[in-house]
Amino acid sequence: MKRRLFSILTALALCLGLLPPRAFAADTYSGILNFAPEYDSMNISPASGSGYEWDETSKTLTLTDFHQETSLAFGIVLPADSTLVLNGENTITLGDNPQVGVACWGSLALAGGGALTVTSSSGASPQYGAAYARGPNSSLTFDGYICQDLGRKSVENTIQKTVLQCLADKDKNILSSVAPAAKVDKPDGSSLDVAVLASAFGGSNTGATVTLLRDASMPGQFYIRGDFQFYTNGYTVSFGAQSSIGRLVIAGGTFRMNGDLSSDQTLFYVDGGTLVLENGAFTAGICVKVNSGKLEIPDGANVTLKGVGELTSTALRISGGSAALRGGSFDGNVRNLRCRHGHHAGYTPGAGLPLFQ
Repeated sequence: MKRRLFSILTALALCLGLLPPRAFAADTYSGILNFAPEYDSMNISPASGSGYEWDETSKTLTLTDFHQETSLAFGIVLPADSTLVLNGENTITLGDNPQVGVACWGSLALAGGGALTVTSSSGASPQYGAAYARGPNSSLTFDGYICQDLGRKSVENTIQKTVLQCLADKDKNILSSVAPAAKVDKPDGSSLDVAVLASAFGGSNTGATVTLLRDASMPGQFYIRGDFQFYTNGYTVSFGAQSSIGRLVIAGGTFRMNGDLSSDQTLFYVDGGTLVLENGAFTAGICVKVNSGKLEIPDGANVTLKGVGELTSTALRISGGSAALRGGSFDGNVRNLRCRHGHHAGYTPGAGLPLFQ
């Protein structure tokens, strides 16, 4: 009986030894996944496996709690114009000299609601990050995706070079989906959600109403050239590094502002466009500076301008252009309202601003 049991165990061990490596761990794929004939037409991976599914017709790879280990420098190779859908938590562990988790032979679109983390057996960060779109005219398209490090963002249809800079940084090789930052309602009745607030004010969206859906951030200095109505919707907007002239530069079109904003520097710099403050409390070193163009505060507008800071503390400074101030109020001392050549305007603190034409 013992001899028979030993024979069975020996035969079972021999059978297991004949199985491919990936069979030892049902939840971990061992080796490379290749669906790109451009890379290796003779070794195309199976269309489905543990945690992944490839649709050749739509060139879509779906990863669902997919885990991969390989000794190579990259884990997955896709053909040009592919889509990578991430569901759940997905991981790729590369070899000692890691290059990239997912390499696409052209443009690559990211979608889904999951995440992808790419590491290596050596502990080194992949040179090209989590995903790479190969070719000078290729791009990574984000559908609500962003780097885990929210201090450095990539917008939709970002050019490849910018995305690589974001994804290749040490310890920032994680792709994860984020909630939309804002809703953009266009004049033609269509709407879209954007993951990065700055992309809402692109030229193709002129005439749109932009509404915040969560706290968001903007670059340290951002130019607006178009017609937009902006609602903060009770959320907060933070700004990046120091600006040279102002946080929001109104350089063209009409920008209608509704909601609270604050900055330690100049908040609005009107330089060729029209700024209409319809509602909100604005606090900054200089709330509004008009260089050229026009500032309007309509009659009955619930607007407060408050200059803060030791050096400037100015609610409004007009050095050019024009201002029609029919409503609103401001908080501060007599230095908080300045007209051309530094002359102060008469006012009553807390009362409506005077009219300038």
